[in-house]
Amino acid sequence: MLLDGNRLFAEHRWTAAMMKYEEAIQAQPTLAETHYNLGMVL
Repeated sequence: MLLDGNRLFAEHRWTAAMMKYEEAIQAQPTLAETHYNLGMVL
């Protein structure tokens, strides 16, 4: 999910990337990179 979010982010698909990052946070809430990337989308 994190990698999917990163790909979507690179494609400037912000809403879709945000959704993938939120899914990744639900799966692994302690992964700091995902929280950081979500912040970059916002």
